[in-house]
Amino acid sequence: MKKNKKIYNIILIIAVIYIVIFFVFFFKKDKGRGVNNYINLAVGNDALFVYKNKEWRNIPTNNRANYNWNLFDIYDESEGLGKYYLIYSGVWNLMDNNKKKANLDFSNKLGISSDLKYNIRSFDKNTNNIDSYISAVFSKYDIVTTNLTVNNVINIDIDRDSVEEQIYTISNVFSEDDSTKAFGFIFLVDNNEISMIYEKVYDNNSLDNTCKPYVSNILELDNKNYLMINCSYYSNLGKDVILYRYKNEKFKEIISN
Repeated sequence: MKKNKKIYNIILIIAVIYIVIFFVFFFKKDKGRGVNNYINLAVGNDALFVYKNKEWRNIPTNNRANYNWNLFDIYDESEGLGKYYLIYSGVWNLMDNNKKKANLDFSNKLGISSDLKYNIRSFDKNTNNIDSYISAVFSKYDIVTTNLTVNNVINIDIDRDSVEEQIYTISNVFSEDDSTKAFGFIFLVDNNEISMIYEKVYDNNSLDNTCKPYVSNILELDNKNYLMINCSYYSNLGKDVILYRYKNEKFKEIISN
């Protein structure tokens, strides 16, 4: 009788071990099934950036149709406009829940589709004067001009340490003075230190090969801080789109179109 009871206890212990193993490994695996940790960023009709398997990819126009009927959150700057399906046919078309085309131009909008936590940071661009930081940049690049077409600053606590940093944008692109070299700079000021983010200097100020840079979005993606810069060409020649990640008090370029 005692022998049978001992065998029964051994069988019971083995059964419990197998049940624990099943729940720890198989149930956990099943619970995570379908979680891809992805981010899709549709930046107007100019760029589609995809984050998957811990890497960013730029999707060319001939492959964008592979993302048709993905549901995106659509933003105009930091204002949410709702959820729409995107269909690519040379440009992105927005479709509502009834699969009908929405009367909404996506060319200057941002679409985000992700299973990761994200946030669109709101910010104001304040008109600026030529201060000591701008003068220091001009001195570094041997620039002598006051004819600026862009001069603004964003005050934002980018790293959420309760201290605001400044993001400057200065450019003379598309100014009437075409006799000087053109430039576009975007830089960070943190603890009175200048850290250049975007820098472009052209030999002249023509309309056919220069673009005007601006900060289009500031994002938190998967608890990481990102800055998106667009650079617009004259007329309808499209935009350069560059995504930067903030790390160690600097912005580092991650991907561009």
